[in-house]
Formats: sequence, structure tokens, C-alpha cells
Amino acid sequence: MGNPRLRTERQPSTRPDGRLQIGSLPGIASTLPDPDGWRLPLLRLLDGTRTTADVLSAMQTTHPDIPSARIGRLLTDLIRAGHLQDAATAGPHTDLEPGAVQRRRRTAEYLDMVDQKAGAPAGTSSAS
Repeated sequence: MGNPRLRTERQPSTRPDGRLQIGSLPGIASTLPDPDGWRLPLLRLLDGTRTTADVLSAMQTTHPDIPSARIGRLLTDLIRAGHLQDAATAGPHTDLEPGAVQRRRRTAEYLDMVDQKAGAPAGTSSAS
């Protein structure tokens, strides 16, 4: 995955019990523990502006005690769960006129929100 990004509606939050919650829709949201305090900083790095290598490098700088392989496994799990999309990959709508893209923006955002396809590029959906 080029530039991993958490889907818009799946931004992380901390629950009262200390677990992290990704998303809020039933059946789509996930929770994970963060006893070592490195998972939330990782999730905050997943904004689509960094490559996977950049994310791993940043995590090694701020959390050198966490092995890269462990971070990579969490990234793989997030991709498989459908929480991440590749911001570097252009969606299929590049051939539309700007006005058409704007008119369809809300629909595309909704489909991205509920899409469970692992690693789907930004602006695409497996629901068609």
C-alpha cells in the first residue's frame, strides 16, 4: 500500500476502558488494546500523506522499542479489516468533469464509509 490512510469515518478514539475504537458504525467499528501506548500514535500517522516506509520510520523514531515487524502486522490487520485505503491510488472517477465529481462526492464518501473491501483505493467502492 503506497500511502495508507484511515478511512474518513474510521478515525480513532479512546474508550473509557482505555481501548481504541476505530470507526463508530456497528459491524464495521473495531476496538483494540493499547497498553503500550504506541497504537494511537500509529493510527494518527495514517493520514495518507506518508508512505508505509515513512510511517514505519516515524514509529521507529518515536517508539524504538516496538519492532517494525509488530507495527507491520498491525498495518496488515488494518488493511484486512478494511480500515485503510491507499491515498496514493487515484479512484476510477478521474475521467469525470470536476462538476460531476463534486455532485457525486457525498455518495462516494458514503460508499467509502461502509465499504469493507480491504485496501480499496480512495474514491472507490466494492459496492457497485
